[in-house]
Amino acid sequence: MTDPHGRFFAWLLDGGRGDPPRDLAVHAALCATCMDWVAAHDALHRIDVGKAPLPPWHPTAVPHTARLRQAGRFAAAAASILLVGGAVVLGASQILAGRTGNDQGPAGGVLAASGSPEPSAATAAEHSSAVAVSTASPSTTPTQTSRLAQPPATPHP
Repeated sequence: MTDPHGRFFAWLLDGGRGDPPRDLAVHAALCATCMDWVAAHDALHRIDVGKAPLPPWHPTAVPHTARLRQAGRFAAAAASILLVGGAVVLGASQILAGRTGNDQGPAGGVLAASGSPEPSAATAAEHSSAVAVSTASPSTTPTQTSRLAQPPATPHP
């Protein structure tokens, strides 16, 4: 680089440590542009950032619509938390109720891990007669007797 302005500027941006070469020092002493650069560099070095006070803090005014929007977001988040929490509590109570085995069936017996209920004597007799009829004549349709079946109605005199 042969331009004295560029060489001096490069030396100044590198920190300006030590003395510049003799030809640059003579040029800078006689050039108004280079002297302005030296003055600006010296002024920047005199700034002590730690001594400067902090700028004043002024809170920004929040518009009314922003407050309503914020309240709506809060309400939606609260409703979501309540809904999910309720679902978790309901699911956990169902799981825990199934593990304890305290479910009572219609007859009052414990259903959890008990298998199928024992048939009553009347039900066992009906089941055995239905099986006997179905095995005796495979070509016919088995008929089952029911306790609730009524005989055909007869006319009253």
